[in-house]
Amino acid sequence: MLWLYLVLCVTSALGKNIHSSGVAPIVKLNDGYAMPRLGLGTWLGILTTGSPEEVQQAVEAAIDAGYRHIDTAHIYNTEKQVGKGLKKKIEEGVVKREDMFITTKLWSDAHPRDAVIPTLNESLNHLGMDYVDLYLIHWPVATFFELGVVPIPKSVKKNRVEENIDIFDFELTPEERNLLKSYDANYRTIDPKFWKKSPYYPFNN
Repeated sequence: MLWLYLVLCVTSALGKNIHSSGVAPIVKLNDGYAMPRLGLGTWLGILTTGSPEEVQQAVEAAIDAGYRHIDTAHIYNTEKQVGKGLKKKIEEGVVKREDMFITTKLWSDAHPRDAVIPTLNESLNHLGMDYVDLYLIHWPVATFFELGVVPIPKSVKKNRVEENIDIFDFELTPEERNLLKSYDANYRTIDPKFWKKSPYYPFNN
């Protein structure tokens, strides 16, 4: 995150000389609301070093640079830092809450109807806010067949095709599903090592 913080600081300094306001332009949505055309993402990816304060510093620098859209998510574990960064800039008089567009997201383990509001309230508590401007379903697919998902397995092998449909003679209990969710498989859904040789790969340092 240090590289992002430095880039934002430089952008802020240059912006003061180049543009009178430096605030990102907005786009009108079809419901009449407006959203800034540029936002700051706060997912740390596969980083295992660094401190949470780096996210807060990046948010503060982004607001100084003219960003008015900050994107976070429950699974990112950065909501608290986003909230702290915004709170500081509000206290400094740089922005008001209504000047900002804050996005966060519902993670895949909270898709059941009775879990949505409690999870949203948890995110709001992390952010220190009473509302967000946009609340997205992070991955708009459910996890288990019992929840009504229509899976689309694919294979070109006859035996695999037959195996994939042979799933209707049992059901997992809620306890079994919770047990499966509790396992730490140390699996990452996105592996950026593909770009490791790129001169712009940000995780070499």
